[in-house]
Amino acid sequence: EGLGEHKEQYHAIFVYSTTTHVPLIVRVPGGRRGVVVTDIASTLDITPTILESLGIPQPAPGKNPAMQGVSLLGAAARGQRVPARSLFLESIYPSASYGWATVRAIVQPSWKLIELPEPELYDMAGDPSETQNLHETLPARVGEVRSEYDKLLAEVQSAATEAEAATIDDETRD
Repeated sequence: EGLGEHKEQYHAIFVYSTTTHVPLIVRVPGGRRGVVVTDIASTLDITPTILESLGIPQPAPGKNPAMQGVSLLGAAARGQRVPARSLFLESIYPSASYGWATVRAIVQPSWKLIELPEPELYDMAGDPSETQNLHETLPARVGEVRSEYDKLLAEVQSAATEAEAATIDDETRD
């Protein structure tokens, strides 16, 4: 729940790992048992994982922009690594509930950049508890991670715009 860490008294305001790192348990029939995968994953990966486990091909890129995840079946069943990538995090709770800024972040296997009025950068390998803000001491790294953040933010905003503009036929609506 992350209650108390980072002085958070409530759940869902911040995007620190104490709140966003949620265990995902996958049981694959005939798969390996008791395996812990530490690669970063997302809820976006659940649908591709289910599709692959059922033998259903994932829609091709561009056909369904909301299908952005990767299958975790290789990691869960065959010991493969989850592809290293950057994931976008967002909490609209502060904005929706209190009129504060939306809290957004990018998490990578090694780094996390949290965009707040006072931005924060964490070394996820060396400081997984996110206690040492390196934003001021590593400006070059901030620039690299922020560039990837800007790219992901643009993708998220574009997908949201497309989703809002999508029309649903009557049969689908029913």
